Amino acid sequence: MADKEYSTKEKNHFYNCLLNSLVLFACEKEYFESLIGPTFAPLFELETEFDYAFMPVVFNNGCEFGNIKQNLRSRLMDFKKGVDKLPSEIWDWEQLYVNEEWIRIRQESKKLLKELGEENRKFEM
Repeated sequence: MADKEYSTKEKNHFYNCLLNSLVLFACEKEYFESLIGPTFAPLFELETEFDYAFMPVVFNNGCEFGNIKQNLRSRLMDFKKGVDKLPSEIWDWEQLYVNEEWIRIRQESKKLLKELGEENRKFEM
C-alpha cells in the first residue's frame, strides 16, 4: 500500500505539533503554570504532545513542511532520545524545574527552537 500524501495544511499542522512540543519543554514554570486549566494538565500535555510530534508520519511531514535540514532533524531525534531516557520517577511536577536532566532538556529545546528560527514561545492550543 502506498503512503498517504498529506496536504500542505496537514503538514503545517504536523510542523506546529513539533513546535508545540518544543515550546512545552522550553517554557518557564510561570508560563507552564498559567496554562493549567480544566482541559490542560501540564505533564499529560507535555508527554502526549511529545509522543505525537515524534511519531514518524508527523515528524517526517512536519520536517518537510518546515524545510528542516538533515543535521537539525538528527538533533531533534537526539532530543527525542534524551527525553525517552528520562526515568519515570522524574516525570513529576516537583522535579520539572529542579532536576538537572529536566533543566538540560529545557535548555536543549530552547536551542532547537532558536535554530528553527521560531521566536514564538507560546503553546498553540
